[in-house]
Amino acid sequence: MSAGAVETSGSIGIIVGVVVGMIIAFVLALAFMRHNKAAKGGQATKADEKAAKRAEAQIAETERDDMLTKFCAEAFMVPPIITEEMAQKRKSYVRSLLPRGTAFDRYYPEVVISYATGRREQDCAGAGPGMYYAAGFISFLHQCGVQCFSGLHVPPGTDWKVFMLRLKGRHAKAKVLIVLKTKSFYESAPCLKELSCAIDQKIPLIPIVLEENLPGPKQQWSKLTDQDSEVMIAKVQEHLGKINDIPNPGTLLTVPESLDEIIEEINKHVPFMERAVASAGPDPVPALALRYAIGSSVFVKRSNGAETPAFVQEYDAEMALYTVEIQTLGSGKTEKCHEEDLRAANVGLIEGLIGSARAALLTFQAGSSRHHA
Repeated sequence: MSAGAVETSGSIGIIVGVVVGMIIAFVLALAFMRHNKAAKGGQATKADEKAAKRAEAQIAETERDDMLTKFCAEAFMVPPIITEEMAQKRKSYVRSLLPRGTAFDRYYPEVVISYATGRREQDCAGAGPGMYYAAGFISFLHQCGVQCFSGLHVPPGTDWKVFMLRLKGRHAKAKVLIVLKTKSFYESAPCLKELSCAIDQKIPLIPIVLEENLPGPKQQWSKLTDQDSEVMIAKVQEHLGKINDIPNPGTLLTVPESLDEIIEEINKHVPFMERAVASAGPDPVPALALRYAIGSSVFVKRSNGAETPAFVQEYDAEMALYTVEIQTLGSGKTEKCHEEDLRAANVGLIEGLIGSARAALLTFQAGSSRHHA
């Protein structure tokens, strides 16, 4: 073969090699572009999904905050004037929450509440805003399946000092003392003694703020000037000074979301959530509190088996009758029903109050929608 032919053949080979290389490079580039586009598309889809989940979570959080705000406004609402009849109804309701078959002198729960009545000029003797705050908080705990004790549980004619037996008596089981902080609380000698006793017994305190502009250390229990009181004041102030209030800043009425934190704190000392789940059988409702709070939603069971939605208005402890307002009539008509004819509604309210920490318990309920100055 001549030199020219060889040169020509070599040139053709080079050209073919370049062309093939360009084709391969083009194919690789096209494949890379498609892969990159698909990756970007996948990233965009994931970003959209995350954005949608964030938006859904924000909506749910807003709805839940609105529900908690409404609940606190209703549960802790204090009337302009508290009459004797109103005070008696409130106390009767609280006493009705004792477990069935349990006598007062045998009732020693693990959660105890300290509060001051704080009577105003317009209120009847023995009543005040503090009583309503305490009753509202007791109702809240009751709806969450938590048994507690306060001065409101003490029957008429009984010395309030029996309260101390729940902290240091031989049958005492208290594992936590909930302190409802109001201005009148820092004027109450009984409240001072209760806190001092709890500290001596090494019972944890959970201070909950219900009023703003509480007195500073120098103004607290300022009328108690005897030596024993001074010693207790110093001890209590030092102890409370080490504990964060709930909420901080604000009050329970201005920061209703703090209900979740309160439940979590109680559960640290009294693990009621786990116990309730553990004791739940095929129908876990009996393991929970079965009586209904004023204002709660219920269903009335009819003789034909049908159920009618209603609201609880009053409870007659002596007759064990609930007065309920029938919703479906829309005329405000009421009727009286025995407990066995009622069934709890709005389980979601409990879920909203205590947050996801108790969601595990609520899953068992699917399909079974049921203190002193």
